[in-house]
Amino acid sequence: MDAELLELRRTIAKLPKVGRRRAYTADIRGRIVAFVAREVAAGRSEAAACNAVGMHQATVSEWNGGRKKRASAKKKSAPRARVVEVVAAKPAASSPPAPSPLSLLFPAGVRVDGLTIADVAAFAKAVR
Repeated sequence: MDAELLELRRTIAKLPKVGRRRAYTADIRGRIVAFVAREVAAGRSEAAACNAVGMHQATVSEWNGGRKKRASAKKKSAPRARVVEVVAAKPAASSPPAPSPLSLLFPAGVRVDGLTIADVAAFAKAVR
């Protein structure tokens, strides 16, 4: 390791912690960003340079002005609201009416399917 890297790592280790994080001053942030930029210019990857300092690449990238957008990234426009008309669905004239989901099951095991509410009400009235 070169002297600059060792000195930078010692400085970072001496910084006070706030919870689990360190309190990086603006000067230290600038030195870290400058070191990473020099290493990248020398041919090292940004991730490797950040790792050498002991920093996460996302943190250093954020300090360096945030994430850079790709040239191929397209701007997404906000979704547009559209006026719509809500209408009741009309049953198809050619299709038969849907069978009723009501059924009666008698104690003897006889089952009657396809009843309407009126049919069940009439049966209940007749049984009383």
